[in-house]
Amino acid sequence: MNRHGGTASSGAPRPRGAVPAPRRPSASPDVVLRLGGVVERGAGRGHLLGFATANVPVASLPNAGAGLVDGVWAGTAQVDGGPPRAAALSLGRRPTYGPDGPRVLEAHLLDLDADLEGCALVVALHVPLRGQQRFAGSSALVAQLERDVAAVRRWAAGPGGLPGGLPGGLPGGPPAAPLL
Repeated sequence: MNRHGGTASSGAPRPRGAVPAPRRPSASPDVVLRLGGVVERGAGRGHLLGFATANVPVASLPNAGAGLVDGVWAGTAQVDGGPPRAAALSLGRRPTYGPDGPRVLEAHLLDLDADLEGCALVVALHVPLRGQQRFAGSSALVAQLERDVAAVRRWAAGPGGLPGGLPGGLPGGPPAAPLL
């Protein structure tokens, strides 16, 4: 059992920050893409807005995220090899707070309040929700984030979502897909 309550797929704890090796594509049609990296400290805006995120710089991903399209997704996230949890996932430059910033993969793990800095994070993008967009201010962004999280909850509770419902589903989670 690791500090987040999960175990690695081998049954043994994975060392903090150890990212799993890339996996070959599977026959699973429900996972569009899997990405993995080590969580780094962000600016803390998500936490202040009530939507804390685990942040992985896209530049740290294999091929620096080449070919990845920016947007917001319903998906899953696994911390240090633990069970998959429903997550609102954002890939992009955070245009409301400065469109020239670095591209970041942000994961808001539903119903989890934990410091994940330094942990290995593997996310699976399942369903695109919307493209990246700039909001007039924080209140408009929060209103959209509330809609995004509600959409993730509906997806996770539905037939194509997590087995066993929220927050983490059953151990093992969705079938493996490519890990980039």
